[in-house]
Amino acid sequence: MHYSYARFNGGVVTKSNREVFLKLDSIEDLLVQEKDIRSVKAQQLWEEFGKNLELSNQYYYGISPKFAFESNQDFSAKQFTPGIAINLGAKAWNNSGTLSKLNIFDYPFAVLRLITGTDKRFTPYGSTLPIVAIVFDYVVPSSDSVRSKLAGNLNPYPRIKFETGFRTFITRIKKENIFFSANYRYYQELNAPAEIKKEELDTHSYFVMALQSTSGFYVSYANGKLPFDAKGDEIYSIGFSYKFE
Repeated sequence: MHYSYARFNGGVVTKSNREVFLKLDSIEDLLVQEKDIRSVKAQQLWEEFGKNLELSNQYYYGISPKFAFESNQDFSAKQFTPGIAINLGAKAWNNSGTLSKLNIFDYPFAVLRLITGTDKRFTPYGSTLPIVAIVFDYVVPSSDSVRSKLAGNLNPYPRIKFETGFRTFITRIKKENIFFSANYRYYQELNAPAEIKKEELDTHSYFVMALQSTSGFYVSYANGKLPFDAKGDEIYSIGFSYKFE
């Protein structure tokens, strides 16, 4: 069961005359005839569809209660984390608009798309603006020998979590679309005992980025530590993922 309050503003069609709708209908008819939606022709049709379908900037915010369970790998340390999550996001569907140009996180990939010929000009995507989540947790430890030894107890405590991430398109290689994704998480315990602060266990940060293809192949890099990690690690991985439907 999940409860949340969310609101979307914007994202509506700015052009609404009959000629535009007829043009969109004709493009949709051509797309239906395409057997491979990743083909060059299909991509060109989607690009033309996007140029005719002009949407206003879209903004999102939501708030929801949460209840989570955290543990280390061998479950020797466990804690429950009820709390409140606030989610924020924005999408600029017009890539020539001001909000799209403010998406500096997409600048390196806009350069790559230009170099590889994916885009004809330098175009930061407004639809890939990072999303943000701010979470207020009330952490209830059930077992944690390290914390028990340092603090002398397993009393509940408040914690703030900040998380942000985004995913953007890089280029197309034959039939493969290549994407880049990144995620950053930061945890801050409030009013932590001096012993916890001394061991730098009151804050945790974790960053992961990956290159992914539509077939499921990926390469990723992670750095930092999550709650229950005594120290930060660097992790490189390569693999293949598949979603069963």
